[in-house]
Amino acid sequence: MCGIVGILSSQSPVTLAQLKRATDAIINRGPDGEGHWISKDQTIGLGHRRLAISDVVNGMQPLSSMGETIWAVINGEFYDDEAIRKQLKARGYQFKTRSDSEILLYLYDAYGLDFLSHLRGEFAFILYDVYNRKLIAGRDRFGIKPLCYSSVNSTLYLASEAKALFAAGVPAAWDKDAMAHVSCFQYTAPHQTMFQKVQQLPPGYVLIADSNGHQLRPYWDMDFPLMSSPHDITSFSTAVDTLGHILSDTVKMRLRTDGAKICCHLSGGIDSASIVAIASAELGKPIPCFTVGFKHDNYDESIIAQRFAERLGADFHVVNASGESMSEALSDAVYYSEGLAINSHLAAKFLLNRSIAKNGFTIALSGEGSDELFAGYPHFKIDDESSPDTLFEENIVSSGVQIANGEGLCVIPFQRALGYVPEFIRAKASIGLHLRSFMDDIFTQHYPTDQIYGRLLAKLPIALQLRDRSRIHQSTYLWCKFALANYILRTLGDGCEMAHSIEGRVPFLDHHLFAFARDLPNGWKIHTGIEKHILREAMKPYVSEEIIARRKHPFMAPPLGLLHDDKGIEFVNDCLRSVAFKNMPFFDRKKVIIHLDSLPHLSMAEHIATEPALMLMLTSHLLAQRYGL
Repeated sequence: MCGIVGILSSQSPVTLAQLKRATDAIINRGPDGEGHWISKDQTIGLGHRRLAISDVVNGMQPLSSMGETIWAVINGEFYDDEAIRKQLKARGYQFKTRSDSEILLYLYDAYGLDFLSHLRGEFAFILYDVYNRKLIAGRDRFGIKPLCYSSVNSTLYLASEAKALFAAGVPAAWDKDAMAHVSCFQYTAPHQTMFQKVQQLPPGYVLIADSNGHQLRPYWDMDFPLMSSPHDITSFSTAVDTLGHILSDTVKMRLRTDGAKICCHLSGGIDSASIVAIASAELGKPIPCFTVGFKHDNYDESIIAQRFAERLGADFHVVNASGESMSEALSDAVYYSEGLAINSHLAAKFLLNRSIAKNGFTIALSGEGSDELFAGYPHFKIDDESSPDTLFEENIVSSGVQIANGEGLCVIPFQRALGYVPEFIRAKASIGLHLRSFMDDIFTQHYPTDQIYGRLLAKLPIALQLRDRSRIHQSTYLWCKFALANYILRTLGDGCEMAHSIEGRVPFLDHHLFAFARDLPNGWKIHTGIEKHILREAMKPYVSEEIIARRKHPFMAPPLGLLHDDKGIEFVNDCLRSVAFKNMPFFDRKKVIIHLDSLPHLSMAEHIATEPALMLMLTSHLLAQRYGL
């Protein structure tokens, strides 16, 4: 895990000072060393901050091929690298290091742009082909590792994080169009960040640049099966066994380390428990576990997690998150994640990873991605029309976030485009209705809801990826492109992990495992109203009956107004009543203050319903303060 920077300029020379400012800005991503390379004509420069995971002695970057005709900086991990290295050696290639990253150079040399299909793992990279004077940047299939870019005055800037671009010379400013998307949908569009002229490379895409400019190309997409296509599949029992084997394989790959200490995130659910159990079995000893604890029964999972950890004999750490500790951490969490949040779970994730780092760990495995592979979220049951009558009572913490709570913005454009409205989009529309009620009238009039939704839908590959797919598959596709990539993996995941130099690994988001899960019948995923049915069956040899039987519980922190201390609410009031918040271009301060005055009198249901809008305003204020927007 590292931080990477690239600058390609046809006008002014790239300098070492410029590159170093950029890599220094993301030292959190790589405290173990730095490296820089600038071409002789100074048109291209690459920078790298290193977190030493593999080949600790010889793994410094930028990397170059034997003839120095290819240079690259890489963030993340490539798996199956030993087999690939063997194949490349058979073709005559020689390697300088034992680092998994080095295979990128020779895969590109051997296969051209087809090399992307050989990559397996969590990664982002910037590669420069000296002979063809071409820059190629890529990002993994699901967006586990970030990569953003900006084109300013004939110079292309690329980096793991936007703060590195700002240090290199890109001006920092709000992207008002991105905020308009947030106001309707919570998430930005797949290519957007919250910053003007700073875009992110979408998952599964490659960027190609030369003296004529740059272009983006997709190299992978989810490709769910057509409803008209026949299922070519084995028996359920065979599929259960196959799932167990594939998941064990993906976990085993992600346990590799050259001495760096490794641990797991653990909640009270089957996703993280599966990873913990399999990892412990593969290691031959219990793997250390970390969990977040809240002083609120509807949100706390630490007791269940502790029972499971004790069952395995694992070293178990609880990170207690209070209103005070989350308030103190939230500004830093926003700064490092470079995004907005709907809940103080952003601060809780920041505290969790801070504790992991303080205890000497460098790698953390998590259960993210399981819900996307096996239809684990409650909103999928509604889309599948298989939701039980008790769905809402069983999913209080999902109310208003994944399940619509009350009225929302008009979502007719989705109905017209898809033939139905995914439940999670209805939920985001209910957040949008609350949020836009606090916004400046001029702003909302300039960005009408139907315009935002229409532009969003126009950029989706509806004909190629959504049409003639089941509702679960359509909803999963949209959820992965927006919620998973832009929020779960980027903001809550990489942002909070790399703030503390923690490499996050996600075994469920292996594209080989995804390909297997994608083609399973939906009835094997949601069965008699039970989500992730096939995963539960596959994990029975590993996981306790308590975990197997427990329904989905998304990682959410209690609304700040429901915690037992008043520090959280004090922090919210201090920020949103401030002059600095008044000067933001999006919100009507009078409307916001009326809501703040009402907070002590709200019921739990009202706190839950309005918390996402409140947190989006709070985190946008903190983002503005930290980046001088």
